[in-house]
Formats: sequence, structure tokens, C-alpha cells
Amino acid sequence: MARVAVQLTNFTGGELSPRLDGRNDLTKYASGCKTLQNMVVYPHGSAARRPGTSFVAEVKTSSAFTRLVPFEFSTTQTYILEFGNEYIRFYKDSGSILESNLTITGITKANPGVVTGSFSTSSYPVVESTAVYTSAGTSVTTAPITTPANIITGDLLIMVVKLGSTATATTPTGWTLLASRSSTGNSYIYYKISNGTENNHVNVTVTSSNVSAITYRISNYEGTPEASFAATNVNDPPSLTTSWSSTKNLFIAACTTRQSNNAFTAAPTNYSNLKTIGDPSSGTTTHVRLATATREVNSDTENPGAFTTTGH
Repeated sequence: MARVAVQLTNFTGGELSPRLDGRNDLTKYASGCKTLQNMVVYPHGSAARRPGTSFVAEVKTSSAFTRLVPFEFSTTQTYILEFGNEYIRFYKDSGSILESNLTITGITKANPGVVTGSFSTSSYPVVESTAVYTSAGTSVTTAPITTPANIITGDLLIMVVKLGSTATATTPTGWTLLASRSSTGNSYIYYKISNGTENNHVNVTVTSSNVSAITYRISNYEGTPEASFAATNVNDPPSLTTSWSSTKNLFIAACTTRQSNNAFTAAPTNYSNLKTIGDPSSGTTTHVRLATATREVNSDTENPGAFTTTGH
């Protein structure tokens, strides 16, 4: 008996169950296969061999059971996770993501769970984003201070606030006061570890006053931040020695003034990313202005130089 070769041009029916054998009355029967192994079916109907795999690294323990799990963080960030006995390793772009061992300090029972740990000091803390706020010459009792963009759980948030005259501020819920000073108008430094619930501003309650503020979002940090104020009214921030040993530190220098026509024109020597914000009106004692700048220092002690100002 002669054999007939049937030309198949469409495989979008995929691999059919054996229970569908003989069901040539189904539309998908003509575009399906009994076995379609190691093949990729394209929307256009054609099929091709699946892409191959490449050797990236040996699993940690070849004699033990290990599982590879794909993980898609976003449309632009995808990873392979290697799960083994009491460990996880991460791979991206045909290579291992390497970092020194971290000590896990806590895991929440929430969904999703949050894992916290002590970060390596092999690199500096990173300023991911900043924001500035001013009440624009208007006295307020609630200041909706702008927070940095793209805050994620675990970020360190730093907020420097300047008030006019004798006004005072109440520490906002969830934030911790690092330092404050009451001379020539009150100045405050707050911090918070993000819990992922922050929106685009934080309301700070003040006795009626003009308000200016600068906020930071920082990643790759470790421990609790520390701060100090100068004892006299100068534009030279004080020296600070951290309570931890010498390591790669990010120092933020700040200067505040209630004379809004004091313009900050330059950061201290070796500092960069000067940020300044203040009232647009003239220099009376009710108005406020402040400036910040950053420097990476591989030391536990830093003594910034002075900010350069103009005006009076």
C-alpha cells in the first residue's frame, strides 16, 4: 500500500492529549501533534527547536537536590534562583551575582515577606533620589514635605527641616529625630527606614512658620545614621566621628539659615551634589533656607569645610 506524506504547516494546536486520538472532527486536530518535544511554537504557526542552555556555574553541592527557579522582578529585570540546602544563589545575564555573605537579621510573615540583613561594607551607601520642599513664603501649621521618588521597603530616608523664627516641629509618625538645634530658628534632622507604605509626602506639624526641607532616599546602608549640629552660628558643619569603626561612609553636610537672601553658591571642598531650597522672598528672620551636599569617605571621622554663601 502506498504511503501518503501529509504536509503540516500549522502547529498552533500544540501537543494534543492521547484522549483526542481519532478526533479529526476537531478544528485543532489538524494543527496539533501527538508529541512536540523541545520545540517552540510561534504565533504564526511554525515550530522550531527551543533555544539551548549554557553552562554558567556548578551548583553548590552536586550530590544534593538543587532546584532552579525563574524570577521576574520586572519587564527589564529577570533572574535565575538556585535553591539548595539552606541557601539561595542568584544568576543574571549568564553570570553569578556575587556579594559577600550577609547576616539575615529578620524575615517577616507578611505577603510578600521582607528579608532584612546586614549589608556588605565593600561599597558606599547610595543616594537613590532626593526631593526638596518649601512653603514658598507662606506660614503653615502642616508642612506636606515632599519625599523622594521610587521609595522601596528597606530604604533609609533622611529629612533635613528648617523653620523660621521660634517655631517648633513635632516628629512625624514613624520617623525618629536624629538631632535638632534651636538657635536662629529651629532646625531638625529626622530619619526613617521605609516600610513600603510611604506616599509622595510626609505631613510635619509645626507651630505657624515658613518651612523648607530636603529629603534623601539611600540604599546599601548599614546600621543607624548619626548626626550633629555646630554649637555656633557658622556655615561650617561640625566634625563627626561615627560610633562604628572606619568603613566606607556617606557623609551629608548641611547648613541652614533664616535669612532667605543668603544664597548657597558652593558646597564644602570635596563635597558634591549641592542642593539648596528656600523662600523666594527677602531676608527677614521669618524666612528659611537650607543646603546639603554629600561626600564618600573611607573613614569614621569627617570634618566638612564651609559652605560658600552670598548675601547677608
